Amino acid sequence: MSSKWRRFEVLLPLQFNDGRDVSGELLAEAVLEIVDHFGAASYETQKVEGHWRHGAVIVRDNLVKLVVDVPDLPGNRR
Repeated sequence: MSSKWRRFEVLLPLQFNDGRDVSGELLAEAVLEIVDHFGAASYETQKVEGHWRHGAVIVRDNLVKLVVDVPDLPGNRR
């Protein structure tokens, strides 16, 4: 078994593109799906602000961070 680990950080949006809030239930479902697949995950509730450009417009996203550490195996790199 490999002793090396690989960390994945996924930013989950708190609002849809139309401005509606993503429900806590939907966020929990995403976290549990990762836990079911990898066995564990960490969910940071502190808001992360993302900024990106779409043409001439700067868009701001409100996000939360989901972190999962997995063994560094070929199947986990896909």
